[in-house]
Amino acid sequence: MADQANAFYKIIHAGNPYLVPRRLQDIAGETFGIRCERPLVLFTDPQEAVEKSLWFYARNILPLIGEPNNLAVTAFAAQRYGVDAIVGQLPLVTTFLSRLGGEYDLQRIASITLIGRDFDIRDVASLLGEGRAVRLVLSHPVIGSFAASCAERLAAGELAFHPDPAAELFVAGGTLAVSKRRTAPGTGRRVGTGLAVRRIKNTCACQAPVSFTIIASPERDQP
Repeated sequence: MADQANAFYKIIHAGNPYLVPRRLQDIAGETFGIRCERPLVLFTDPQEAVEKSLWFYARNILPLIGEPNNLAVTAFAAQRYGVDAIVGQLPLVTTFLSRLGGEYDLQRIASITLIGRDFDIRDVASLLGEGRAVRLVLSHPVIGSFAASCAERLAAGELAFHPDPAAELFVAGGTLAVSKRRTAPGTGRRVGTGLAVRRIKNTCACQAPVSFTIIASPERDQP
């Protein structure tokens, strides 16, 4: 734990690992999840799993943290817990759902939130149209979430994102950079995302000031 109350040091595994302080109040302000009763948090990186679990703790919701290296045990625990939501990363979540479907009614899972640094509509197509809410959250390990998928467009099979209200987006060198107005100590700097994006016309009912889509990214499926 950090010296300040309700904080921990998150290990960022990028090149040489380094620490970033994350306060509970900052994590609570992210868009990592939605209201539910029995969420499962499933990431390959335990640091990411702890951070997303704290988002639920801040809302007095007790999450189940899955074991990515033993999906059989995770499926057993999810079944006993009666999970109604999943927050995790691709392709781990789709692999897990294939395993869980043999022993659990997947209709009980009302929402799936996928968090990553890049998305492709082909990777999430199998999760759509099942009567559940699916959200894609663009996030950087240091500064947290900075955009979320448009629910209306995603339901129509289109990948479009609206920026987080606390995020400021900049295009530098052809790729997207982000800073957060509400962020943990030491992480207020502008951070490159590696995403090439294109602004698109707002045609949804979200009334968001900005919509953009991803053109390409050198990195994929990272939380």
